[in-house]
Amino acid sequence: MQNSKMNRIEEESPPLPKPVKNALSWPDHVRSFSLTGLFVLAIFYTLHFAADFILPVVLALLMSLLLLPFVRFLRKAGIPEGFGSAVAIIALVVLLLGLGSLITRPLAAFVGDFPLNLAKIRDRIAFLSGPLTEIAAASKQVEQLMPSNQGTFGLVALKEQSLLQILFSQTPGFLAKVVVVGVLCYFLLAHGEIFIRKTVKLVPTFQDKRRVVEIAREIEMSISRYLTSVTLLNLGLGACVGVAAALLGIGNPIMWGGAAFLLNYVPFIGSACGIILIGIASFMQFENVGYACLAPAVYLCLNALESNFVTPHVLGRWMTLNPVAIILSFLFWGWLWGVPGILLAVPILAATKIFCDHIAELNFLGEYLGE
Repeated sequence: MQNSKMNRIEEESPPLPKPVKNALSWPDHVRSFSLTGLFVLAIFYTLHFAADFILPVVLALLMSLLLLPFVRFLRKAGIPEGFGSAVAIIALVVLLLGLGSLITRPLAAFVGDFPLNLAKIRDRIAFLSGPLTEIAAASKQVEQLMPSNQGTFGLVALKEQSLLQILFSQTPGFLAKVVVVGVLCYFLLAHGEIFIRKTVKLVPTFQDKRRVVEIAREIEMSISRYLTSVTLLNLGLGACVGVAAALLGIGNPIMWGGAAFLLNYVPFIGSACGIILIGIASFMQFENVGYACLAPAVYLCLNALESNFVTPHVLGRWMTLNPVAIILSFLFWGWLWGVPGILLAVPILAATKIFCDHIAELNFLGEYLGE
């Protein structure tokens, strides 16, 4: 009887109102997206703020991946990793110093003779004197419209510090960073296995341990193969440009070959700079305008052959980067780190694509970064 009365009361009582959801609360996917965006912005700010620390680490990591095949070859020959790593770094330093000694002196002579030969270039491109005169007149009008004290300040600022003073003031810091990069590269080559072993220990299950090792090995080998292939391709392009310069009679062909080798690490921008520089040298040396245009045309053809046929054939579709992604990478890393960022833009983009291709959750990003 008492139970029936209780049931009747519960049926007659009005239902409790449902809890009203806070109008200011965001959906879970919006909140997750916002937190991810804030995390990415925090990473970018850290990369910019700690550039003096992060740049040597990135350079050392890329250098170690470049030298990794050579160290493993020495290990198969019976040489320990510690000694083989030191041999690889010393060989790379000797190679860079030798290349620098071959390029520095002719480059200094080229830069020193450029003001003296500027009149020759002006005479040989006299057919462009009309547009150049209009540009010069427009620039003079702009200078006249600007305040006089601003121009004076600019001249004074330029005279206060010469180019040699700037170079000597930056040399100690540059040498310190080179030493740090070399030391980090040595320890990454000699003791890189320790990081993988410690990561494997932190993973609980055997299946996850095996997956971590496979992903680490594949990423390491892919990036190492990419850097080695690009270096060999740039070396081949530099050799072809040097031989072409020698056959065309351009002075210092070794310098132009070395310049093409180094500049090709920066796609699009580096090749454009190389073509312009060898064109200037050709106009400085030859009176015939048609023959002077032959050297930059040959450089352009060799670069187009390398970038459109040889590189895609060697690297394959697995490592063909999207040109739009390359340009955006140049803009972003150049804005973030300056000139070192421009030099590291393509290797970082390639490493990012390889990493995304080996992680299932990031495959969509790797697809966007490739062609």
